[in-house]
Amino acid sequence: MIEEASRLAVEGVSQYELTRAVNRFESNYTFSNINFLAKAQAMAQCEMNNEDINGIVARYRAVSVKDISRVAREIIDPQRRCTLIYSPEW
Repeated sequence: MIEEASRLAVEGVSQYELTRAVNRFESNYTFSNINFLAKAQAMAQCEMNNEDINGIVARYRAVSVKDISRVAREIIDPQRRCTLIYSPEW
């Protein structure tokens, strides 16, 4: 897991990976809003977040490979890493 996160920060993602992820999001988002209840919940969430429900997929499509690399380098920083060690109570 740490190696993959580090690879993401250093190498970034390919355009193919990004396109595939955005297409998967669009497909899931579209088909999850088929019934009335899901559509109403999505509309309420967009209203609460002051978003346009018709612009959600477009916002995802606007993300570039450079954006992902930049944010990954900011977030996945080895200096900020911490490890949680837990063990059972004895």
